[in-house]
Amino acid sequence: MTALFPSAGPIGIDSRVLTASLLLSLGTALLFGLAPTLRALRQGPAEALRAAGRGGSVSAERHRVQRALVLAEVAVALVLVVGAALVGKSLWRLVRQDLGLATEGALTMRISPPTGRFPDDADLQAFYADVLERAAAVPGVTDVGVVNLLPVDGGIMGTSFATRDQPRLPGQAPQTVDVRIVSPGTFRALGVPVVRGRSLEASDRGGPAGLINESFARRLWPGADPVGHEILWDNGEEWFTVVGVVADMRQRGPGEEPRAEAYRMVSQEVWSRSMYLVARTDGEPRRLAGPLAAAVHAVDATTPVSRVRTLEDVAQESLAQRRFVTALFTVFGAVALLLGAVGVYGVTSFVLARRRREFGVRLALGATPRSVLGVALREALRPVLLGLAAGALLCLAFTRLLGGLLFQVDALDPWVLAGVAVGLALVGAAAAWIPARRAAATDPRDSLLSA
Repeated sequence: MTALFPSAGPIGIDSRVLTASLLLSLGTALLFGLAPTLRALRQGPAEALRAAGRGGSVSAERHRVQRALVLAEVAVALVLVVGAALVGKSLWRLVRQDLGLATEGALTMRISPPTGRFPDDADLQAFYADVLERAAAVPGVTDVGVVNLLPVDGGIMGTSFATRDQPRLPGQAPQTVDVRIVSPGTFRALGVPVVRGRSLEASDRGGPAGLINESFARRLWPGADPVGHEILWDNGEEWFTVVGVVADMRQRGPGEEPRAEAYRMVSQEVWSRSMYLVARTDGEPRRLAGPLAAAVHAVDATTPVSRVRTLEDVAQESLAQRRFVTALFTVFGAVALLLGAVGVYGVTSFVLARRRREFGVRLALGATPRSVLGVALREALRPVLLGLAAGALLCLAFTRLLGGLLFQVDALDPWVLAGVAVGLALVGAAAAWIPARRAAATDPRDSLLSA
């Protein structure tokens, strides 16, 4: 459920919400029931007798009210269905977005060694070295590594820097870059290729070697080979030598562009006590959750292991909010579409039933059932078409509010708007077809006798 409902907690009935809903329902019933009651009270006896003599024909005012209601239902349905289509199209593109890593077959878990057991960086580095050694020996694990922040999980940790060939001038604002702490096997476990130079190795433990991603390389040395260049960290004392460039990952989620990043080894420095273990497996990754947790506890039994997830689950959870919004729009759009169809059918049936005598006269005078069907459909579809026009104007304003929820989708996508409008027109025509066919099949004798 977390893939659909982000941060879902206990859900119950709130008394204030329930009370407000009941009052709103009661107020709506009184509002829409009061108008016809007042109209009936204002009607004089003579007018009521004339209406009864006409067979209860509907007044022009009532016609306008009914058509206005159908128009409003169709307009709202168009806005909501267009919103659902835009958000759904955006979600579809996000799902297909290349994250820059291989999510299949990888398991992740958070390791949080206690401060009392590992008080300084040297203790932590020795702890993670032992954990990696034991995790690599678990049958079914092909590659294993640690990282302080998981890709696509949204976490950021950055620092300022300068380069030896581009030193920061006095008074100049420092440049910043996102930093990840990794181990030599992290990128193989994540399925991220090294596109230039080499990856980190165990022999880099005591040296200043590190990696950068393609975005950082393009930012600092566009068109040049960054391997061998040196970066000065914000402490102003330690140099970072670039030994390789890895492919970009969408660290903040599929909807965010890759950011400039640098990678240091956990054996060189520890910026975060808690780390994520990432293990690539040769089968179903969840089956190794127990053995990998046991490998951690073999090093230290008091270390908590939490957030055990596959890398696919991590990627899916990054889309949870957008899936939730898409589900809401889909439900509201479906309800609005159903109400619009029911409204068209109900109003059309009522109006055409009141015109039964008129249609009988037309048929008695030589009109064909097809012509009567055309008249009935025009009567039914006029408010539908007006509602579509009004809904299209509302979409111009409403869909702009969806800009923050859309990814690579134009808020005024003409194909989406046209497709939904045609679909609603067909729904309206289908809803009007049954009462229109019934009107066209009117028997002139029955209608004239009943008049």
